[in-house]
Amino acid sequence: MGDTLVRADPSWRDVYAGVFAGHGISATAEQFEAAFRAAWQEWEHEGPFDATEEASFQRLMALDRLVFARLGYPDLPESFFRDVDRAFRQRSAFYVFPDVIPALDAMQAAGLRPGEDASPRFVTVALEVRFLKPTPVGIDLELHGAPTEMADRKVVVEVSVLAGDEQTASGKVVAVPIPASMMGLPAPA
Repeated sequence: MGDTLVRADPSWRDVYAGVFAGHGISATAEQFEAAFRAAWQEWEHEGPFDATEEASFQRLMALDRLVFARLGYPDLPESFFRDVDRAFRQRSAFYVFPDVIPALDAMQAAGLRPGEDASPRFVTVALEVRFLKPTPVGIDLELHGAPTEMADRKVVVEVSVLAGDEQTASGKVVAVPIPASMMGLPAPA
């Protein structure tokens, strides 16, 4: 969900750092990020897992133990990891992107529950692209989209492409729901 629906605010490193002082941990943002990236490579995060709240905590604690061992703190008490967990549970730790709440409201109005029902699937029926400036190669691009029209049978999304701070393209996507018959699902009653 990072940078799709919500974003740690101001960053995930800062949420962790807010817990450091209370446990005597000293690490720069750069040191912490380097340790996290290295630990991620060795962490056993593939394959099936128990999706309960406690099992998720235990998995993340295993990752965090690898991170903090790399920073010279191999024996942190579980209370530290519980404090990190509590820090990430605070609403203030996240920025919710502006289109998330309206999208969730629309799903609720349609009788859908995120995570329980299949998300609506759409197919593009019209695409308009306006090239405004040359788009550089070799840098990260950001794609920003916001719905400008939502109806039962179509959604119109205005899109912009950013290369750094420069908008290089804009466009409009018109999408319609994919019929259940095309997805191998029973038709709605």
